[in-house]
Amino acid sequence: MVESILSPISIAFIAIILGCVLGKIKIFGISLNLAGVLLVSIALGYAFASADKLRELTEIESLKDNMKMFSSLGTALFVSVIGITTGYSLDSNRGKKNRAALVGIIMASSAFVMMRIILRFDKNMSLSKLIGALCGALTTTPGLSAANELESVIAEEATLGYGCTYLFGVIATVLFVQIITRKCEVEVKSESKNIGENQNALMCLIQIGLTVVFGSIIGAFRIVDFSLGNSGGVLCFGIALGAIVNKFLPNLAASKDMMNVYRTLGLVLFFVGNGISAGTVLSTSFDIKIILYGALMTVVSIIVGVIILKLVFKGTDIPSVIAGGMTSTPAAGILLQKGYRIDLGEYSIAYVSALITIVILIRLI
Repeated sequence: MVESILSPISIAFIAIILGCVLGKIKIFGISLNLAGVLLVSIALGYAFASADKLRELTEIESLKDNMKMFSSLGTALFVSVIGITTGYSLDSNRGKKNRAALVGIIMASSAFVMMRIILRFDKNMSLSKLIGALCGALTTTPGLSAANELESVIAEEATLGYGCTYLFGVIATVLFVQIITRKCEVEVKSESKNIGENQNALMCLIQIGLTVVFGSIIGAFRIVDFSLGNSGGVLCFGIALGAIVNKFLPNLAASKDMMNVYRTLGLVLFFVGNGISAGTVLSTSFDIKIILYGALMTVVSIIVGVIILKLVFKGTDIPSVIAGGMTSTPAAGILLQKGYRIDLGEYSIAYVSALITIVILIRLI
């Protein structure tokens, strides 16, 4: 009985249920949304690793191995959906999207530069933890996946750094975009599809499958000892596939609602897999400096983005681009739920540009 309740699948769903409940709690009109799953997962991982009775009932190493499967599946779903949906929208508003792409690149690069500065002045800081902190500060889950693929990076330390800094990255971005955005009505446009709901779901799953398979192959290619890795390869192939479908087979394009289901599922699975693993590490190793360094990288990235948008690219939707540049799905979700105006096109391209930038920079370390 107890073993069934404490099986990896049961633990994962307990984390998801409690995390979703926590994410719905609002304080001053602000909620954590799906980030609640990450927090609960970290707490559960910490509890299983530190509480004697729970540790006796659960094999920690076996639990962590099982969580890797959740993490890998979540990453594949999440990154592929982001790539495909971005490919769908490449043809419209190119001027604005080019500006959003540039800002996303600069925001990610500024946080990376800050990480290098910190590493230069703090000789005792672990590179793996700091890379994880960078990914958490920019709330980039695929970035962490790319980092964990590097031979020079200790995956557990990187995940710990990510877990310590992700919360501040999410909350800071969510707070910022809500503070600078005025409330207004949002016109929701319904999508008309020529294919039925069941076939739409099938087309969506087929496109995701193709993206994961061929994206992984692309990510494995090495050019002068450099490769995009699984995350980068899946993302790039997804963008290409989405653009091809949108151009030549528009009737087979999956609906936004269907893609959102897979994107949310992927994000939740990734949070569970990495959160529980991070919690087990957190029970034995905790460094307040990681949290402070992550906060610094988050603030620098946001400030740099705002300065560029206000001084250089006036007229660009600041909340949309900042949320994208921080690769913050919760920030975009909060804006939509609150009835704020958000340009999803600018958000998506800023998101993808920042994501690709940070993946490439991490792979070059």
